[in-house]
Amino acid sequence: MELIDTFLNVSELKEWEKNLTTDGRHMLTGLVGSSKTLMIAKLLKDKKVPQLIVESDLYHAQQLQSDLENIIENTRIELFPVEDILVAEMATSSPEYRAQRVSALTALTSENPVIVITTVAGIRRFLPSVEYWKQHEIQLEIGKEVDPAELEKKLFEMGYIRSNMVNAPGDFAIRGSIVDIFPLDADNPYRIDFFDIEIDSMRTFDIVNQRSIENVEQVTIIPATDFIASKEVLELASEKIKKEYNKQFSKLKNTKEEKLTENIQKMLADFKDGFLKAEYLPYAEYIYPQSTNLIDYLSDEGLVIFDDN
Repeated sequence: MELIDTFLNVSELKEWEKNLTTDGRHMLTGLVGSSKTLMIAKLLKDKKVPQLIVESDLYHAQQLQSDLENIIENTRIELFPVEDILVAEMATSSPEYRAQRVSALTALTSENPVIVITTVAGIRRFLPSVEYWKQHEIQLEIGKEVDPAELEKKLFEMGYIRSNMVNAPGDFAIRGSIVDIFPLDADNPYRIDFFDIEIDSMRTFDIVNQRSIENVEQVTIIPATDFIASKEVLELASEKIKKEYNKQFSKLKNTKEEKLTENIQKMLADFKDGFLKAEYLPYAEYIYPQSTNLIDYLSDEGLVIFDDN
């Protein structure tokens, strides 16, 4: 931090920071290259509040994250990556990007100083309400009573996929009184053994040989994606989509009409079963009518920084 203090020991910068408030807009010009990185680090050191930094594109966002990680210690520096083009986002649905977005949202709701870096596409993305997100972090511990059926329902809502055996982050499996879960932020999956509805034991295990690695007393299960909704929410969204579709139906030509009808019917069938896929991102405004975005996840004292590079 000595480098930060030395570099930014400039009267103009000190005066600008002194007048900085969280309920107003402020402009700072003339910073280029590493000076911007140092200024962000200085704000974190002095203000100790969360920061949401908006870059022009994903390349600059990733570059800034790398730069900040080289000079800031003991602080989470998260990336919230979203493809600039929705079609690319739907097509790739990168597991790495998905995990980074989930990690960023979890960090912002932790109430600890954190830096989250995103793009304009990132802050335009519709998200679950903050309260809904907080309700979908599962705390498990030895001796706690948890209905396995309710646990399964909640994991499903959180974007986890049920399989015969867990093979990758985002999978879960149920065999009798045993529930295996592979959280998105874990190196190894967890095996939870129930005695009726009470958690009897928990341990990590190797997915290759199925052998136990380490006993654990408690674990937090975070969502497997940032695109989550309950079956009830999806049913409400279905009704809105049907109304909009019927309104636009007469304007379509036959070929477009048939294709759209096929796509809509498939989506509505998935919604009825509680399935929410990345390909349904264009309908996020119907699923999240409150229009929550990344800025809503920032605490009241947090700073939003737009980097016009």
